[in-house]
Amino acid sequence: MRVLIGQLNQETHSFNPIETTREDFIFDRGPELIIKNCGRSTAIGGMVRAADDLGVTLLPAIAALGRSGGPVCGEVYEEFKELILKAIEETCPDAVCLDLHGAMATREIEDCEGDLLTTIRDRFKSLPVGAALDLDGQLTTRMVEAADILIGYKTNPHSDIADTGAATLHTLVNALRSGKRIIRAFAKMPFLLQGRISTTEFPYAPIYERARKLCEENPDLLDITIFNGQQFLDISESGQAVLVTYDGSDKTVPEAACLDISSMLLQAKGDFIQYMPTLEQCFERMATERTEQPLILGDFGDRVLTGAPGDSTEIISYALNNYPAIRGACVVFDPTAFQQCQRAGESASLPITFGGKFTPNMSPVTALVTVRKLTDGNFVNHGPYMEGVPGALGPTAYVTAGALSILITSLSPMVQDPSAYETFGISLSEMSFAVAKSGSHFRLNFAAIGQPLVVGTDGLTSFNLRSLPYRKSRFALPREDWPPNLPKLLGPKTFSTDWSSLSKKTPPRAG
Repeated sequence: MRVLIGQLNQETHSFNPIETTREDFIFDRGPELIIKNCGRSTAIGGMVRAADDLGVTLLPAIAALGRSGGPVCGEVYEEFKELILKAIEETCPDAVCLDLHGAMATREIEDCEGDLLTTIRDRFKSLPVGAALDLDGQLTTRMVEAADILIGYKTNPHSDIADTGAATLHTLVNALRSGKRIIRAFAKMPFLLQGRISTTEFPYAPIYERARKLCEENPDLLDITIFNGQQFLDISESGQAVLVTYDGSDKTVPEAACLDISSMLLQAKGDFIQYMPTLEQCFERMATERTEQPLILGDFGDRVLTGAPGDSTEIISYALNNYPAIRGACVVFDPTAFQQCQRAGESASLPITFGGKFTPNMSPVTALVTVRKLTDGNFVNHGPYMEGVPGALGPTAYVTAGALSILITSLSPMVQDPSAYETFGISLSEMSFAVAKSGSHFRLNFAAIGQPLVVGTDGLTSFNLRSLPYRKSRFALPREDWPPNLPKLLGPKTFSTDWSSLSKKTPPRAG
């Protein structure tokens, strides 16, 4: 069996004013795609590693892994989309398996995954299609209608990304070989979460345990994925989603499972709210307690992994103004300030004003800094989250301001791994704290060297969702009553694929 694999993965924040461009994607194509992703903790990497066990031949299309951020440039999305379609047309595969996110948008298209999958379905009518998705995605009806197999991550923080890619390929290939009809039961609940999204803690843990138990009790239930919905994607179908994949003969079984999990989510709605420690509490702890490891502060309001710009100065300003003797490692996005440091050169000292250029109501910081090092900003994530995946801060200045070591970057800093600092000579063991631009996944990567702690900072990814100018999304929040005329539950709807109706060889392009 010949399976075409590809990746087009980016998480969009509709209210980040900085457009995601081609420069923001790690791009590979052809055989190089397979070689580079073999050791990476990505869904497409999991597909590559699973292929031998399944005895399938992989046909590489493209791998485009984007930085989380503002809407993707429309021309960039269309370019990548056409490359995938062209690869399908040229290779005439038996099936297609993709690594997607589930929350990618352009200014013109609110649901890029739905658009891509629907275009594949329209052009190649009987081609079997599967995709691995991030559980943070906004699953839509278009996606479920167009794809035969959709499987999402089961862990948050995400420790099973590669496993999900492998499971998606396994499920797709095994379904084709068995010839059994696939039924998908899909439900949507239009409410957004405001915290407590760990899959191993209350309130999610018992819901995930119930989903696992349902699958264990009925082997025909191939997968149950719970999607928690990217809160900052302004999309018409916004909210929580449940997708059940089933290959048995009784369609009431997946419908009942979907309704079971959906009911648990609705019952737990009021529990998905999180109260985080303040900066004052965190710094007071550092000032009064002796700890062997630094505190790793997850800058919740400026989570670049969720699409924020990374230009918040809140932690830097608080440290400089209130605890100037506490040593810390920080990062801030400001291309103009980097250029000032570059012109001054290494070892130069200069007053600069930096940060706060893109996040509303965020003030810049003015400080006397010393330029310690100018770098290209490239590093490799050690993992386990995104293990082996290259990171790029863009041309970067490592500066010191008082007791702080600061990276001033020219690209939004996806800093969720110690190597983002240590590659450039910042020793975290010498710090009292370090800042991660993440609210969850950084815990996996920093746990061995520090004490991860999510801090309730302001910014574009704080949970003050009613302050954002949504135009399309209609939703309830955990402690709110349901808005008028907004149904609590949409579905379950069922969709099916009858493999026996497929020809043995996928036809070329549908005419």
